[in-house]
Amino acid sequence: GSQRHLSAARSFVLENTTTRFGIGASQASTDDVFVTGSAILKHTFADESPLGTFTATADRRVTREGRTDEDVVTSLSVAASYALNPVANLRLSAGFAQSEDIMSGDSVDVGQANLSLRYALNSDWTASAGIGVQSRDPSADTATDSTTLSLGLSRTFDLRR
Repeated sequence: GSQRHLSAARSFVLENTTTRFGIGASQASTDDVFVTGSAILKHTFADESPLGTFTATADRRVTREGRTDEDVVTSLSVAASYALNPVANLRLSAGFAQSEDIMSGDSVDVGQANLSLRYALNSDWTASAGIGVQSRDPSADTATDSTTLSLGLSRTFDLRR
């Protein structure tokens, strides 16, 4: 089967804020038509504020994601960063997504939250640590929860000659 999509979007850029709104319609291979769309807001705070950025997104789309069955996926997410001092940054993000199979009506809900700390060791090296939790709930019998811990060390390379 084939899918058809029609959409329109508009972006607005202000001094510290970027927004994008889109709306559309998608016809699945079952000939069902779904309203789709997206909204993104990103705000960068002024230099004197310890808040770096705030981003919020919402999205609804019809997708196959590499499979033969089609899903309507709706997702919401928010993220914010906060400068603890000139070399340390705290980042918090959270999101929720629901995927509904068009043919069967079965749905899967996924929620996640992450907290991470980045620390600039010098101009090239950065250390990071984080914790994340995720919950996947296809039904009361098979719900799963997971927690992840991460540690990282990264280096920036400049390849200019």
